Amino acid sequence: MEKTNRNYLVYGGAFLVGLIMVYTIYSSIGPSNQHISEDLDSNLISPAIKKSAMKEFDVQLAKKLMDKNNDGKCDYCGMDVNLCIDSGMMECTMDPEATIGILGSSHVHADIKVYLDGERINLSDEKYFVKSAFAHVEREANDEETGNVLHIHADGVPLWLFFESLGIKIDSYNLFVNGGEEHFDTYAPKNLDKILVTTSGYEDAKNELNSITNFAKNH
Repeated sequence: MEKTNRNYLVYGGAFLVGLIMVYTIYSSIGPSNQHISEDLDSNLISPAIKKSAMKEFDVQLAKKLMDKNNDGKCDYCGMDVNLCIDSGMMECTMDPEATIGILGSSHVHADIKVYLDGERINLSDEKYFVKSAFAHVEREANDEETGNVLHIHADGVPLWLFFESLGIKIDSYNLFVNGGEEHFDTYAPKNLDKILVTTSGYEDAKNELNSITNFAKNH
């Protein structure tokens, strides 16, 4: 009987020590990991967007890119295409030719101006705000910056996606980035790029180039 009681005490003490160790580890590591996760989320995704919160435009484009035969399954991984979309994919990660990363994989800011026949298209109008979670303009804390800063929330997002989300046809537009000419089909904005989209040629676009702001550095 005495031996049995001694065993209970030993096992009970070991159990208590184990609980203390688990609590200590959780207290020291758990909150830290939580803060890291929150920091990543806040750095990559602005208050206007949360991860996997695709807009209707994104959903339709994702289906167009991943389910070309409209059978409801991803052409590359065979899963329900909605599962790929719910995980934040615009293009399936199993597609060897995919260039667009998962929503939240990066957060790029670039200054942008758009001109049609010499007249600036006012992207600070709220009708242009956050049409895509992947590439958008939004209301900024500083009103002067609103409509001048392009937000990109994934790796490799092409600029044409932003304009397609706005319903702006870019066939007749020229693209200049940091003073040099680029092509819509291959250009993906990089951090602090200065982007001009215009129907003017290079010589006529010099004043438009000079109008590009320098607000992206504030983000």
